[in-house]
Amino acid sequence: VRKSIARITGTLAGLVVAVWMGEVTLGHSTLTLTLLLTCIFLAFYFQAISYAAMIFFITLMLGELYGILHRFNDNVLLLRLAETAAGAAVGIVVSIVLMPSSPRLALIEARRDLLEHLAHLVDGCARRLRGDEQEPGLLTDAVRLDEAARQLARNADAIVGVPGFDRDQSGRRQRQVLGVCATAARSLVPAVLAAPLETPTELADACEAIAQESRRLAAVPNLRDQPIATPEEPDVAEQIAAMLNDVENLPTVVVRRLQRLADGLALLTPRGRKT
Repeated sequence: VRKSIARITGTLAGLVVAVWMGEVTLGHSTLTLTLLLTCIFLAFYFQAISYAAMIFFITLMLGELYGILHRFNDNVLLLRLAETAAGAAVGIVVSIVLMPSSPRLALIEARRDLLEHLAHLVDGCARRLRGDEQEPGLLTDAVRLDEAARQLARNADAIVGVPGFDRDQSGRRQRQVLGVCATAARSLVPAVLAAPLETPTELADACEAIAQESRRLAAVPNLRDQPIATPEEPDVAEQIAAMLNDVENLPTVVVRRLQRLADGLALLTPRGRKT
């Protein structure tokens, strides 16, 4: 849907400019060739940045080509707009019929997968900190977590939102926090692998507590539907801080990254205000 709208918008804007540029470049071969090459360059440049901008420059390029072939007229450009609109409509209908799943349901599923992968990764860190030298899957788990984070971002991009009028502020904030959590969990892996095998058990206990909280959040259908926690009830960040504050001989880097991860997960649970 989003690409269809971008294609129509880019085509319409390109047609308007193409009509004007067709009159400006009429009879000027050098100017036409320069504009043609510029449009080709800009279309490739904007390919990964803005689909609508890419279609705009492609439409402008086609307008100049029609001018070179002496086939430039308003009817040809309007025909292109009609064909683009028809193709976009067919694409929307096919996507609705063949892929009836709601984009928001897919977004919730992607969020659940990310939290599950995060929990699995932190559980692996706990086993490594308990002295399991045969824990070869941490790097693989980090790659899977990274892919889950990218999938969450892709699903979020699939939801059509007009810039400046997106009311889902809390959803955007949750996705940003989840991205921070994924980054913190990935950065935890090299710190755990570099830590000595003989570490206090509290460090592994903290990892398991974080993994348990991540799985709890993954089981929640919608993070906004959670009951509001009371201010007196310690969140996961406070629990981790209480577990590690008075323990000596802890790897500083591991502690900091665990605390950062716990801080991020704590932001995903609404809490009441202290009175």
